[in-house]
Amino acid sequence: MHGVASLNLARLASDRSEEAKTAIYDSILPNLLSEDALLRLSSLEIAATLFPPEETPVAADLVAKCIEAEQMPLSVQGAREKSMKLRKLGLVANGQLGRDGEDEKPALDIVVRYLTGVFSIHSYPTLDKHLSNLITISSYAQGQLQASLA
Repeated sequence: MHGVASLNLARLASDRSEEAKTAIYDSILPNLLSEDALLRLSSLEIAATLFPPEETPVAADLVAKCIEAEQMPLSVQGAREKSMKLRKLGLVANGQLGRDGEDEKPALDIVVRYLTGVFSIHSYPTLDKHLSNLITISSYAQGQLQASLA
């Protein structure tokens, strides 16, 4: 079933209208919270088509970093590398979001949902990195919210 859904969304991704992008974006967001690694990876790959590097470089970079982390095997060596990639993901997200006048909400939603989805599975070796990344990103988002209300 994953393959059919991915192909259908990929077909829609070739349509660059805003309605199609919004429909795809809205349908992949819940998948990022899944415990199914294949579903998360497929959704991230579809998200990569929604954020071309020439149009949205920050979002494209963050989605690419999520894909890199998701593709790491959960072996002893893979857990170390995944932990490193997740730590970098939080730091890069915190440093890059809001730069270049890019709309940050879509990228922020994807990163937070991806980290939450990975956090929800039993990946104990990377647990501390997940928590620190979520804290870092949520403190950034809270600062942005306070600045917009002022």
